[in-house]
Amino acid sequence: MEATRSDSPILPQELIGEVLCRLPVKSICRFKSVSHSWYSLISDPHFAQTHFTQTTNKMPNRLILISDFHTLFSVDYSAQIPVATKLNFLPSVEAESYDVWSEILGSCNGLVLALNEFDVDKYLLNPSTGESKKISESPFALDSVNAYNRCGLGYDSTTDDYKVVMLSYYGGGGVDDESGATTETNTIVSVYSLKSDSWRKIQGSSYLHCAADPPGVYLNGCVHWFAQRGSDYFPVIVAFDLGNETFREFLPPPFVNNAVFLDEYNNVVSPWFYPAVLGGYLCLQAFTDVWVMKEYGKKESWTKFTIGKPDDISRIELMDLLEDGEFLFSRDEEQLVVYNSKDETSRDMVVCGIPDQHKSEATEEDRGYAVSDPPPYHGNDRGFTAHEVTDGRSGLRRGGEEAMMDNGEGKEERRRRRLGPLLLSHLSVT
Repeated sequence: MEATRSDSPILPQELIGEVLCRLPVKSICRFKSVSHSWYSLISDPHFAQTHFTQTTNKMPNRLILISDFHTLFSVDYSAQIPVATKLNFLPSVEAESYDVWSEILGSCNGLVLALNEFDVDKYLLNPSTGESKKISESPFALDSVNAYNRCGLGYDSTTDDYKVVMLSYYGGGGVDDESGATTETNTIVSVYSLKSDSWRKIQGSSYLHCAADPPGVYLNGCVHWFAQRGSDYFPVIVAFDLGNETFREFLPPPFVNNAVFLDEYNNVVSPWFYPAVLGGYLCLQAFTDVWVMKEYGKKESWTKFTIGKPDDISRIELMDLLEDGEFLFSRDEEQLVVYNSKDETSRDMVVCGIPDQHKSEATEEDRGYAVSDPPPYHGNDRGFTAHEVTDGRSGLRRGGEEAMMDNGEGKEERRRRRLGPLLLSHLSVT
């Protein structure tokens, strides 16, 4: 008798889920086409969160790197010989170019918020799947010509939603109120929800933010910035809670209290104080001193580390806390360096796979670096569904790199074309 085909799975659905959770992201994406049941399982938000939780501790932290040609690369810096892998994203109908990235604005759970230099728009990128989504401009943001707009990316576990927070303010930190008067202690705050694909304006912030404030950093359900109270100009670390969408503050290390001031235009001047999330800790970098908050929210837990600074280094920015008392940082926005705090030694980290990295006409001086989380797979509810990206070329536009190589530009010409500090962002490592 001919055997009849059964639609029932040979293995229980729970066991299939356990097996799939142990696989790499790219394999999981391919398995969505195996059957309807597998597609539903992999697309389930709970599966995405479970996979991320299981793989976070197993997968190495990675760098998301922007080259001098504004191309994104991924680097596993825990490898004995770090190799850069070019990141390809599926183009959508809104984007004119998918290889011209000028700034990384944040990262959270493997997603990266980046600025597209070609059309000056923000995109939420998933380096693991190559999917992307354009983030509409906040209708509440101020004119960028006359004001500052700073943002941060984070995850709201209470609603299982990714959010982008936008702070808009003038140089003194204030905006015009309804009567036309200028208030120095008000910042417009708007929040973008990936689930609803929309912006909302919420209650403004009374904090003064630095004109050169880097993007906010995410940790423990909050996005953090360095700022000052609008009432007494006292320096604080401001945390925006993505769950209840309110601000709270943490006191910085004692030395910061007298080290921040306002310029003649009432701008907060603190270009050397950068909040960061390194090794799962909230940190504050001040020159070569690094303060680590060992217990989140407790000012008594600030612990100081000092990175030895050679005389020829004008600027360093931390990337990550490694094992055995080592720090990963960038030197003068040009070179990755590993510093050992125990024996006070340092070594350059050479990254292979970057076009022309070892040629004199495109040296390490033309590179910018940023830190990102290990990438998980994200389900359909994250806004990365098949109909939201179009089929087409998968890869990076040719021409930018070739034009730079063929037009005879010298080293100084290329350096003037760089975006400088914009290439380096403080991103979360959790």
